[in-house]
Amino acid sequence: MAGVRVPACYRAEETGEGTVLVLEDLSAWRPGADPAAAARVLSGLHREWEGRAGSRWPWLRPVGAAADLVQDLFDRTWPRLAARGDLTPPVAALGARLVGRVIEAESTVGRAGPATLVHGDAATRNMRTGPGGEVALLDWEDVSAAPGILDLAWLLVSSVAPAAWDEVIAAYGPARELADVLPAVIAQGLLSLHDTPAGSAEASAWISRLEAAGTRLGTAWPTWPAEVTRERVARWVAAYECAWRTPGTETLAQIFTPDATYRQGPYEEPVIGLPAIRRMWEEERQGPGEVFSMTSDIVAVDGATAVVRVGVGYGHPVRQEYRDLWVMRFADDGLCSSFEEWPFWPERPDAGGP
Repeated sequence: MAGVRVPACYRAEETGEGTVLVLEDLSAWRPGADPAAAARVLSGLHREWEGRAGSRWPWLRPVGAAADLVQDLFDRTWPRLAARGDLTPPVAALGARLVGRVIEAESTVGRAGPATLVHGDAATRNMRTGPGGEVALLDWEDVSAAPGILDLAWLLVSSVAPAAWDEVIAAYGPARELADVLPAVIAQGLLSLHDTPAGSAEASAWISRLEAAGTRLGTAWPTWPAEVTRERVARWVAAYECAWRTPGTETLAQIFTPDATYRQGPYEEPVIGLPAIRRMWEEERQGPGEVFSMTSDIVAVDGATAVVRVGVGYGHPVRQEYRDLWVMRFADDGLCSSFEEWPFWPERPDAGGP
């Protein structure tokens, strides 16, 4: 039906215990596929259903479905992944760049070309090769309507050694929009890396491919809209918390502008510029392993300015708590250019007095 080889379905039935599927047994076929051959199969699939998949199968998931859940998962996972000892600086920078921006990365996929039928998990582990070299695609549970280049990007990042990327891209055909989908695919790749043992051969292979994806992107990261909304402010606050929990200070470049000012109290002298903020950051915290809980509530958003009420409790059980107001102003690129906090704590319940 889709124009590609899949296991034949002999029975599909809903029962009181669930769905029963009886599929053709392809266990005698060789697991995996030659990446270039896989790319040609995917290209044929995408050309066949370009512009038609959504009307043929209206139930297909559209681009961006559950992007908020993916972002939440990524932002919660990244501090643990960033703390691993096997991440290279380029891969760490990729992850830091995506904190709080996965929804934008997912939305960019939609501009990468017309929607077609995409497999959704076109890794070679979901393929089999027959005796005559025919490639079958298995495990279609992530099928959706999206630009076909998304399948190619995941094939590269999940399965192809970087030295073979050019060959596989050439086998697929025109891939001008690859940069539009790579950020979203990198986010998924980082989540997959998190599930591998640190220092393992599997982890090393993921890191190598993620580095290749970052190199391929270079300075061609998509431009994401920077309108200041409550949702964007909430993501920025989540990214701030993530940065506080992450070793080092590289992530600060993803939340503050290079010339940002950071005022730790309404009458404190501002810390000016990202290098100075980095130094202050390391001096003020005990370390990325510091135990704390944090809650936040957006009070107001007006133009490029936002006010957030923040509660922080340090230690478990809590030994010190704070209630803060944060006043932030955002630049056109969505980074914070001015940060001012008004801190309160039990020993100082009001802003008056020393």
